[in-house]
Amino acid sequence: MYEIAALFIATLQFGWDVFSSLPETDQDPLVTVRVHGGYGIPDGSKFSDDANISNAGIRIFRNNGSQRYGFEVNRFYVNDPEISLSENDSFDAYGLVLEQKLGSGLIASFGVMGYSGYDNSHSTPVGTMFNLGWEPKFGRNSQFQPYIAYRNDAICGEDTDMIQSLSIGFTWNSSPL
Repeated sequence: MYEIAALFIATLQFGWDVFSSLPETDQDPLVTVRVHGGYGIPDGSKFSDDANISNAGIRIFRNNGSQRYGFEVNRFYVNDPEISLSENDSFDAYGLVLEQKLGSGLIASFGVMGYSGYDNSHSTPVGTMFNLGWEPKFGRNSQFQPYIAYRNDAICGEDTDMIQSLSIGFTWNSSPL
């Protein structure tokens, strides 16, 4: 775990050195792509107290000033020594996401998600996803930015299960036209 944290800090330092020298522009990017991964703790009737979850995903946004809208595809990997959700202990989340820039690099996201493969039935429970994160800028409008956020998934099946996680990743902004 410490090796991952050290690698992430070194990557941020490298990013700061490289991306702070990129040219600045006053125009908003047309499209934003974010790749992220995270680690969290589930809370619900399907999980034991020793369970944890990791995830990896991508978001693709259309920019509209301080707002973004688009879709997300995410894979959750379950590590629970007592319970098995399915044969491979993973499930997918996909859905529509709205994001608001709050200033000073802070962002808030809300999404309506489908959780495919979440339980052993063939149904796809619906739920919500909420993020509160930080996306610092290198220059006024650099193309690459690090990303860190608190993520909360509420999955509404027979019972409502929650997943609290910390996500990190990188955001790529397309060049303005």
